[in-house]
Amino acid sequence: MCLLAIDCAGGRLAVLLWQEGAVRAVAAEQGARAQAARLPPLVAGLLAEAAVAPEALYAVAVATGPGSFTGIRAGIAFAAGFAAAAGLPLYGVDRAQAYRAFPPPVPGAALWVAIGSGRGSIFLDRGGGFAVVDPAEPALVAPSGRLLIAGDAAALLAAHLPSPAEGAITVWDPPEPAEGIARAAARRHAAGERPAAPPLPLYIDPPALGPAPARR
Repeated sequence: MCLLAIDCAGGRLAVLLWQEGAVRAVAAEQGARAQAARLPPLVAGLLAEAAVAPEALYAVAVATGPGSFTGIRAGIAFAAGFAAAAGLPLYGVDRAQAYRAFPPPVPGAALWVAIGSGRGSIFLDRGGGFAVVDPAEPALVAPSGRLLIAGDAAALLAAHLPSPAEGAITVWDPPEPAEGIARAAARRHAAGERPAAPPLPLYIDPPALGPAPARR
């Protein structure tokens, strides 16, 4: 039995099959545009290539954000429909929970998750939930000891953050972030959690809206 993980929250689209504590198969495409149209065939292709029928799945997991407004919405909508049609539990996993589900690459190090907002600021989780911060904010100080920074804005934050000592700050980039979504959801499933409703999107900022272009 496998768990299907879906990640549309960032600048790429990824789907992954998790089986018995390991990645069985993964498919990914770059680009955040038209994810609602690209996701169904990507999932169908992954299941076909891995020879896994929907009946062989035990759960579905989806990234809830933060990140791309339209990507998050497309991922949750597809995952909710797929899970409902297959009679499977659906787990929502935010991007900090996903990174924290990996085995720590540096035991004892603090882990911050930095996600680009697309507006110059970043969404930063230091272990207590996401907040909007300016990466150049002078009051933003690294903790003493080792610090890992993950996420698509990790390098940006690390470049602005004063280091308490040489080599104290490390940018960490797991090979496939969708694996963290699967890890987090699989643990919740094994613990007996069965969500009663589809997950809610994690929007830190409202979507950027502007006037429609004038017709010519």
